[in-house]
Amino acid sequence: MSNEIVVDPIIMKIEPIGEFKRASEEMQIPVLPFEEDADVLVDNRTIDLWDDLLNDPLKKLYEYDEADSAWIKSSTNIQVSDSTYAERLFDMDQKSPIYFANNNSVRTMINVFVNRQKHQTALTLGRSKMYFPLYEQILDENEMPYELKYLSVIESALRPDAHSRMGAKGLWQFMYATGKAYGLDINSYVDERMDPEKSTRAACKYLKYLHGLYNDWNLALAAYNAGPGNVNKAIRRSGGKRDYWQIRRYLPRETRSYVPNFLAMAYAFEYAKEHGLRALPYPIAFYETDTIIVKKQVSFANVARHTGITVSELELLNPEYKKNLIPMNRQGNVLRLPKKHLDKYFAAEDAIAKEPVVEQLTTNYKNANSSKNTNTKRDVTYYRVCSGDVLGTIAERYGVGLSQLRAWNNIRGSRIYPGQKLTIYYNKLPSSSSKTTVAKTSTKETFASNTGKLYHTVRKGDTLWDIAKLYNGVSVYDLERWNSHINFKKMKPGQRIIVKK
Repeated sequence: MSNEIVVDPIIMKIEPIGEFKRASEEMQIPVLPFEEDADVLVDNRTIDLWDDLLNDPLKKLYEYDEADSAWIKSSTNIQVSDSTYAERLFDMDQKSPIYFANNNSVRTMINVFVNRQKHQTALTLGRSKMYFPLYEQILDENEMPYELKYLSVIESALRPDAHSRMGAKGLWQFMYATGKAYGLDINSYVDERMDPEKSTRAACKYLKYLHGLYNDWNLALAAYNAGPGNVNKAIRRSGGKRDYWQIRRYLPRETRSYVPNFLAMAYAFEYAKEHGLRALPYPIAFYETDTIIVKKQVSFANVARHTGITVSELELLNPEYKKNLIPMNRQGNVLRLPKKHLDKYFAAEDAIAKEPVVEQLTTNYKNANSSKNTNTKRDVTYYRVCSGDVLGTIAERYGVGLSQLRAWNNIRGSRIYPGQKLTIYYNKLPSSSSKTTVAKTSTKETFASNTGKLYHTVRKGDTLWDIAKLYNGVSVYDLERWNSHINFKKMKPGQRIIVKK
C-alpha cells in the first residue's frame, strides 16, 4: 500500500466514467484462448507472507483431520475450459460495481492461486472465517463493494501481524503516515494498524477517498498500491485515458500485477469449491469471539493465568498490543476473547487488575546485562536454527514468548533460516528430555530401521505436537506426510510412527 495521500490537480479535469459497465460492451460473453502473461507476477512481499503462512508458529493451535492431510498431499488440479472461465468472470462482473476483466493477465494469476499455490490459498480460505464477517459488516455500513474484502488477502494474506520491508503493517498494510492520517493510533504500546476492526474502517475511508478521485474501482485499487501520483502520471502518459487496462503499461510493474492479482484472488475465493480448494482449519472463527472493554493496565500473561486461554491465542486475537500488555486507558481498550472464556475472565477480573504487570520481554531483555535491569539473573544461550525449525517451537522449547524471541533477535514476522543464530534469555535450559537427547539416546522411545528411518513409539497422552517437539527439525506437517497411512486421531500407545526419513 502506498504512503502517498496527496491529490494531483489533474484529477479535477477528468470526467467520471461512472459506476455502470461500458455501454459499448455487448451482452455476449467473449471466449479467449488462454496464453500465460509473463508480465504479471506474485510480488516478493506476497511470497514472503505465504511462506510465513506455511511456517506459522500458531499452527500448533490448528487441527487438521485426515481429509485435510490427504488434500494437502494431493497434487491434482481441476482443469477448466476457457468458456467456463469466461462465464464465471462475466457473472462476477455483473454482480459487482468492480470491473472483472477476462484476459490473459487475470487468467495467469487465477492459475497461480487455484493450481500452483493452492495450498497457500487454502490457508487464507481458512483464515477468512475470522476476518471476512468483520470486513463484510464494515463494507456494508459504508455501502462499498463486498469484493473489496479480497484486497486484504493480497495485501497481507490475512495476517494482522504482517510487516512489509517498507514499513507497512497489518491486514491492510498501512504505512505509518497514512495510518495516522486516517485516525489510527500508533504509540509505544499500541499499533492500531494491526487492529482488525479499526484498520478495516480506516481502509474503507481511504478506498472511498481514492474512488472519489477516479470514480472507478480498478483505478482506486491501483492508487491504493502505487499512490494517486503514479496513477495520475499514468493517465497523463496515456493521453488522458481513464481505464486501468488502458493506462496499465504506464504504471509501476508491481501495480501492473496488483489489479490482476486482486481480481484473480476474488475468483479463487468465489469458485474455490469448483476448483477443489479446501479451506484449511484456523484456530477460531469470528463468531466464536467477543470483545470487552478494559480500562486498567493488564498483561496477557495475567489474563492467560486466570482464564485458561494461552498467550499465543491472546496474541492471535489482539495483535494491536505490541508488548502483550494492554495499557491503562480511561476510555477503555478493547480486548477480544473466545466467548467460552468470558465467564472465567469476568470472575477473575478484579484479581487480574490487581496483579502486578510486568512488560513483555520486548523491552526488558534487550539489555539483559544492564545493571539497571531487574532480570539480570536470567542466563543467555544461543541457538542455531536447523532446517524445518519454526520460531514458535523454539520459543516454547525454551519457555519464552514468541514476541520476546522476535524482539531479542530483531525478527519481524516469523521467518527464520537454517544456520541463523538466535539469542535466547532463559530461566533454565530445556530439560534432558528435550528433542536432541531423546532422539539420540532413548532406546525405549525410538529405534532406527535398516532403511535409515527413525521411528517413535507412541506413549499414552502423546499428540503430534508433543512428538514433533522432541525431534530436531521435525514439524507436525512432516509427521503427517511421512505417516499418511495413520489416523492420528486414533493413535494408540505402542504404535510406531516415522519421525525421520
